[in-house]
Amino acid sequence: PFFVYFAPGATHAPHHVPTEWIAKWKGKFDQGWDAIRGETLARQIKLGSVATGVAATPEGAHPPPRRVAAIRAKKTRAGRARVGSGSGGAPAQ
Repeated sequence: PFFVYFAPGATHAPHHVPTEWIAKWKGKFDQGWDAIRGETLARQIKLGSVATGVAATPEGAHPPPRRVAAIRAKKTRAGRARVGSGSGGAPAQ
């Protein structure tokens, strides 16, 4: 006996997000991963969920360094983030 769990809808990617949901996030993630990371940390400190004085992990600790990403890759990631947000992954601000 064996068990097979077949879940064709569990693809971890928002393939069925309506275009108008994606459009409302246009430009939201264009500043890049490092800037979004800093904004998120600042917001968490302001809300009190992270202690004051906490600093982000140095970039060298992340393989590979995100700063060397090409502009095209940055735009692709921004598009993926926009689609993910349009699927209900993050609240509109």
